[in-house]
Parts: sequence; structure tokens; C-alpha cells
Amino acid sequence: MLFWHDLGPEVGGQAHVVRIADRIRPTLGEHDTLVGSETPAGPFVRHAHLERGAADVGGEDLAVLVLDYWLAAPGGRGVVQLSFSTPHVGARDAITLLADNVVFATAWVLEGADAR
Repeated sequence: MLFWHDLGPEVGGQAHVVRIADRIRPTLGEHDTLVGSETPAGPFVRHAHLERGAADVGGEDLAVLVLDYWLAAPGGRGVVQLSFSTPHVGARDAITLLADNVVFATAWVLEGADAR
């Protein structure tokens, strides 16, 4: 899934991805991770966590690995959230490597002065 979050100008000179990481950090569970990195497209943080499947499809007893990537959006006014999920929790390392490779291969394709 892909979500664009328009957050407006940065507050106090702190990047939006830093503020998101600060909000997530206190909620981390035993098996959760939060890491940051940089791509040619800009900085991001990855939040890996376990959730329960959706009850409306009978998945409430199923563990689901969720990988949320929060990328700095061009222009500094928001973030883009890429979210990957799978019930294959036992393949966490392989799924994370695959999702990381997708994120590291991203690039912004923009017209005009905001192009990066």
C-alpha cells in the first residue's frame, strides 16, 4: 500500500521522518524494530511489527508481519508511507530484504525545481 501524508512545513527544523520515528519508538513491542537509513531518494525509517489479521476475513488468530516505510516526500512538506504485509512471519528476514530492496530502488520523478 502507498499513502501520501501532507504534513505541511517541518516544525522546529526537525524532519518529518524523525518526528514519526520519535512517535513510534515508545510503542515498540518485543519483536518490533525501528531503523533509519538513506536512499538516493532521501531519508526513511522502517518500522517492522507484528499485527493480527483482519477479523472480517477470519484472520484474527493469524499473526501478520507489517513493514511500514516512512520516506521523506519531495519538498519537505510530508512523508510517503509504503506498507508491506504478509502472514509469512517465519520468512521475516527474506521478506524484509525484499521490501528493503524495493525501497532502495525508489526514486522521485518530478518536473521542475523540486526534482531530486
